[in-house]
Amino acid sequence: MFDQIQNIHLREIVKGSFSALFFRVTGVLMGYAVLSFISNRYGPFGVGIYSLSLTVLFVLGMVGRLGFNASVLRFVAQFSAQGESWKIKTLYRHILEIVVPLSLFLSVCFYFLSDFSASRIFKEPDLVRAFKIVSFLVLFYVVNQI
Repeated sequence: MFDQIQNIHLREIVKGSFSALFFRVTGVLMGYAVLSFISNRYGPFGVGIYSLSLTVLFVLGMVGRLGFNASVLRFVAQFSAQGESWKIKTLYRHILEIVVPLSLFLSVCFYFLSDFSASRIFKEPDLVRAFKIVSFLVLFYVVNQI
């Protein structure tokens, strides 16, 4: 199929689109498999803890990224088009110098506030362990998103 496409740029776009689609569909299916496993093993209460933990991780990740994930796309494309790949490395280094300390700060704060969040805000002491696990994942999630 790809051999029939004559334009080399169009062929590259089509291949990239198919691989992105494949990974996206695979990720969604894996997410459903994990959710199915949790629901079968732990019931609705386990699914609730899982969903709330993911939501907290997404919110902390959004704060920790500071919108740099969107700006990276723009600047990487610009620097690649200009042939200045050294600027991409410098950009990543500068962004990580800001994002990593902020994410660590958010992680530590949420770790120590997990007892308060679980018992006072959500009125569910069983969330403490899940929130503490989420606090360790914030840095990795933010760096992965950038």
